[in-house]
Amino acid sequence: MTFRIEKPRFYVDEKIYQEIIKTGCALEIAVNPITGRHPRGIYCIPNNIAVAFIKSKRDQFNWINNKDFHQDGIPTDLKAYFKEV
Repeated sequence: MTFRIEKPRFYVDEKIYQEIIKTGCALEIAVNPITGRHPRGIYCIPNNIAVAFIKSKRDQFNWINNKDFHQDGIPTDLKAYFKEV
């Protein structure tokens, strides 16, 4: 089972985090950039990897203030899970 979202760049938030924890789903993010430098493609991230990655971001400034993490490029830790299309 997969939890799928579409965004113009890499993006995760508290709602996504809670959903993948609750369901145990893998996370699929289809990236269709409007501007910026993130390539067009799809992340297919196994649940345990997605949960661990998001947990590692939850103590950062943006997560504390906005309950999200976004990046206009492929996060280094997730390169293996991204495929350009």
